[in-house]
Amino acid sequence: MKQIIDFFDNYFFEIVFLLLIVISFYNGYCNIGIWNDGAWYVLNAIQNSPAIDKTRLISSFLLCFPIYFFNLININNINFINIISVLYGTWFYLLPIIPILFLKFLVPKEQKNYLVFVLCSYLLSMICSSYFISSEIYITTFLYWFILLSILFLDFNKISILKKFILFSVCVITIFSYQIFFIYSLILMSIIILKNFYFEKEKAINIYGYIIFLLLLISAVITFYYTINSHDTNSSKFLSNLYIASISINYMQYVVAVFVLLTIINYKKKYINVLLLLSLIVVIFLFILNNFALLHNAHDSRTLTPVFTLFLSIFLICNIIFFKNIKINFNIAKYIIVILLFVYSLNTFIFNNKINVIFHNCIDIFEKETRIIIPEDYFFEQLTIKDIITDRFVLPRQLILIQLLYSSDKKISKIIYNKDFNKDNDFNATNSQFIKKLNNFGVKYSDSLLEEIDKI
Repeated sequence: MKQIIDFFDNYFFEIVFLLLIVISFYNGYCNIGIWNDGAWYVLNAIQNSPAIDKTRLISSFLLCFPIYFFNLININNINFINIISVLYGTWFYLLPIIPILFLKFLVPKEQKNYLVFVLCSYLLSMICSSYFISSEIYITTFLYWFILLSILFLDFNKISILKKFILFSVCVITIFSYQIFFIYSLILMSIIILKNFYFEKEKAINIYGYIIFLLLLISAVITFYYTINSHDTNSSKFLSNLYIASISINYMQYVVAVFVLLTIINYKKKYINVLLLLSLIVVIFLFILNNFALLHNAHDSRTLTPVFTLFLSIFLICNIIFFKNIKINFNIAKYIIVILLFVYSLNTFIFNNKINVIFHNCIDIFEKETRIIIPEDYFFEQLTIKDIITDRFVLPRQLILIQLLYSSDKKISKIIYNKDFNKDNDFNATNSQFIKKLNNFGVKYSDSLLEEIDKI
């Protein structure tokens, strides 16, 4: 028994990373990549013009990397749609894990246990908001964690050229990242300054640290500019949405949960820790029962990702810089990670099951409906599970992909029509250019459907 415990203790992070990667592939296999705005990204792949938000240029490019890759090798057949759906969904969950994996090899061995904070941030974010597909907020947040732990634990006088290059590259990526990095960059620049006052002189920031400071300053200026001058209404309201999420009664329970977690990992009395862990398990069980609401609120609750991150990272910063005498109970922290990982795994299974029930429900409606062009409002009313459809505007284009992925007949014989959707938009199922693009992949509209579209 002791050997098993020692094995899990020695390889704790490797096991957690392996499970997170397995969950990522499972999500992709279940076609989660076409949920919410993911349908828009996948349809962009069909259009051979991946969607890149210029205000988040690099992080947006990273998010679309599978689409770029498959466009380069020019796969123009119906199998492409199946492949890109699976890979895009998988990549969305893998991408934030990559900076954490780099940290595993970058941070000195004696500070490896501090990765529990990053994993806790990741799991809380994924549990609460990861089913808004897709957003650059996740990759931006974990680039922040990468830079934060690098600044806190690396000695810039001793690290290799390769490590410096990786760190510089990550800082460059953040220049065109999600708007939240404006706040993250202010924290990181403050730490660089504080490091000169609170750390030993031999570990003080050198020329490499000042280069990082300059890159972060550029990032702060550009992300702030795009926060107040954004064409995306969600981005322009980001700071106010962040504030609302922080004080919202609906989300306050999750913020309180983070405070409980931080209390547990610092508490010294064994029985109190056990009691708090048991309480956490009960709360999480209730949380799982309420996971329908998580799907419904996924768009807004993604703002919790930086809320969790700010609480956890500021606690870590204070512990490292100001309260060096307070020792963190890393064993308790690992127990918390195990509990959160269990919840994340269970929720993943439940969510994917519910979402795939909806996808198959959509196919059933298509098969039973006699009309060729179905009004969106009517179609929506026929859904057996409609409360978790977060964006009805996405539905018409999402249903094209659902038909291709879940129907035995790859010929599009029925479509959903949204009278409020611009007919000239390339993503409208009735748009002639959109239909031609589908033809390039061997996807055909039936003759009767084409005739009905001409009458609209």
